[in-house]
Amino acid sequence: MRTKAWGIAVAALISTSSQAAVPDELCAKLRAFETVRLRDGERRWVEFHWGFDQAAIWSWACRNSADTLSKTTCGWLMHHTNQEFSMSLPHRIMACHGYRLPKFAHYDWAKIAGTIRLRGASDRRILMDLNYRDLPNGEQAVRISVEDANKTYDPDELPPIEPMPAGRKAASR
Repeated sequence: MRTKAWGIAVAALISTSSQAAVPDELCAKLRAFETVRLRDGERRWVEFHWGFDQAAIWSWACRNSADTLSKTTCGWLMHHTNQEFSMSLPHRIMACHGYRLPKFAHYDWAKIAGTIRLRGASDRRILMDLNYRDLPNGEQAVRISVEDANKTYDPDELPPIEPMPAGRKAASR
């Protein structure tokens, strides 16, 4: 009996470690988004929104800065982001940067609004802005932005996350 229990424990450890070793495709997309050369003075960003269309059961959309990489990243996020559990995306972004959160951290983060500075290359400033509190009708949003750490920007911060405009073409169910 003890041998069987030991075998189950070893199998669980092996499966857990192999699951943890499987790279998240989001991390590869983020790494490209964060490390591709910024044009002089460029700020690169993507902003993902959930729940802005009150007529739909689920609604989600993405807006982005003017560069091609941001547009491509937004397009990818539209097809690879959980529409029901909006806190999954920020937690996955943080996991890509080495952070580990407790299993039910999404409950602790309900109604969060603010900015988290993430670790990245020393020449980059990577910011994750969250607004799960101040948008109308329960809308929630996260923005990830990348800046040159050695540049001064005017204005020095991106504007606050605004509600997704009415009539914005979005995915919905």
